[in-house]
Parts: sequence; C-alpha cells; structure tokens
Amino acid sequence: MSPFLTMVFLAGVSGTPLPPRADAGSDPVIVAALAGVTFPNVAASLQVRTLSAGTVVRKLDHKVWANGKKLHVRDGTRPLDVYVDVGKKVLVVHDEGQPQAVRFKLAEPAGQRIAGQLLGALVLPPGLTKTGSEKVLGKDCDVYEGEGPSLLAGSAARAKQKRWVWKGMVLRARSEEGPQVIETEITSLELGRAKAKDLDVPRGTKVKDAEELTLPPPPDVGPKQ
Repeated sequence: MSPFLTMVFLAGVSGTPLPPRADAGSDPVIVAALAGVTFPNVAASLQVRTLSAGTVVRKLDHKVWANGKKLHVRDGTRPLDVYVDVGKKVLVVHDEGQPQAVRFKLAEPAGQRIAGQLLGALVLPPGLTKTGSEKVLGKDCDVYEGEGPSLLAGSAARAKQKRWVWKGMVLRARSEEGPQVIETEITSLELGRAKAKDLDVPRGTKVKDAEELTLPPPPDVGPKQ
C-alpha cells in the first residue's frame, strides 16, 4: 500500500477514533466552501509548490478534471485518484495498485480531513475579500485576499491567503504562514474536455464504504511546517 493511500485510510473508520489534528476545525469550512462551487467543464494540470524562505523545497504536479458538482484529482507522483461528488456528498479514493477503492462521506471527519488537506487550495474559503482582478492563463479572474485556514498540515493558524478565481474555480492560490508558503497554480486548462469517464470511478472497480474498514491511524498529509 502506498504511503499516500495509507494516509487516507483514516482512523475514525469502523469505530476507531480519529486521531486529533490541530487544524481540524478548518476541514468543515473547506467542505462547506466546496459545496457552494459548480465547476466549469475543464481538464487541467495543477502544480503545488512548497517554499521556505523563498526557496522551492517541494514541487508536485497533478491532473484535475471537473464539471458541475464533480471533481477528480490525480496525484502526479503516485497512481492515486480522488473522486469528489459534491452532490452526493462523498469522495472516493482509488489506488491503482489496490483491489478496491474506499468511499468517504463528506459529512464525516475522515472525509472532511481528506477534502480539507487535498482540496483546500481549489476552493475559495469564506472571509476573503475581493481586491481586484487579474488574468491567469488568459482568463479574467477575481482576486480575493485575507486570512483563512492554513494549507500546512497540522497547523492551527490562520494564514495570509490569496486566491485567483475564474467561474468559481480557483486557478491560483497562495497561502503564507511565517516563512512557509504554499503556492498552487493551474498550469494548463482545456475547456469542455472532462468526460463522464474522467469524473467517475472506473467501471468494474470495487468500492467499499470507509465504515466497513478498520485501519491504523496514518500521519497528516499535505505540505508540512
């Protein structure tokens, strides 16, 4: 089992207590913000950069497909896919190396934790104020700034945030907490390219509800302090 998949098999499943996380209060906020988004039909490339004192210390590339209330993020470093259905209030994690996928409810702490850590930069959190407009990939984006949930795993702080939003979708995000900075940016965007097969778990994949599983608690994921 990949380390990343071990992470998403969160405690809290099948009666096992969810291990405490300092910034867990931000996860429901992200899920609530996600519920208010209707995504444009796009296929995109997403880059996540972690900077320390201005130096890039980690860089990850992912793929994203979105349309309406569905979002699919593919981890570019491992054969791992996360499928989010906001309408049904669930997300499914599928590792190609595993015989089954796992479905989490967005109303439960485990599902909220995954959504908060993996999707926090893709939605506009509440409390940010529109400060202007700029172009990203040729798209006219509304720019929002203010304080919001940190994107650093395990951090309880509220961080300085900036989001560039186009049609409800965040094309660029920046989160600053002291010397640590997380930047995410859509680096390519193709309109109308997300098909039904891109947004749903592949046919024939066995999906089990997280409540049916009991697994040991994993470490936090996402950019670290």
